[in-house]
Amino acid sequence: MRSPLGGFVAVRDGRAGLGAPELAVRPGGPPLLAAGAYLRVCVDAAEGRIPSARQSVEHALLRREVGEGALVATIVPTVEQRQGLLEELDARGATGSPLGAVRAASLGVELGDPLRGRAVVRCDRPGACAELAALLDRARAAGSGDGAPDAALGPLLGAMQLAATADALQITATLPAQEAVQLATRLLGGAPGR
Repeated sequence: MRSPLGGFVAVRDGRAGLGAPELAVRPGGPPLLAAGAYLRVCVDAAEGRIPSARQSVEHALLRREVGEGALVATIVPTVEQRQGLLEELDARGATGSPLGAVRAASLGVELGDPLRGRAVVRCDRPGACAELAALLDRARAAGSGDGAPDAALGPLLGAMQLAATADALQITATLPAQEAVQLATRLLGGAPGR
């Protein structure tokens, strides 16, 4: 389904529910991928009706940490979003998870062969980023076999280099382009060649 959204055209799968992601595009960009009310917020920010992340000092610092790339994304969750995450972690029996201490994150991806990525996660509790690195190490060990729960992420987990400090976790990874395509295909639920 196509529909106008400000100066953008939004496209979504008509068979998907109301909360399904939509892609909004306009000449000159940026392309926006989000769902529901958040897509409208993104359009309003792109069109200058509300402040954007580009005007935020914290987002600018996060972008600087990962450098230039074909894809650069930052997130600084609101108090309400962090509270929702804590409630979700509690509901899943993961109270005290280091994920609850994440206060901001950024990702930068350079396209090419190989594909290079860099992420920085900022934590608000001392030691939480080191705990997060240990959690990723455990996922790497659990995802090493084809039948393991994290097998689809195996190539990415195996390529990651982790460096934790008191309040940050820096992650770098390099993947051959073909492996990156296969990983994206598996994560998006398709089969190669579809």
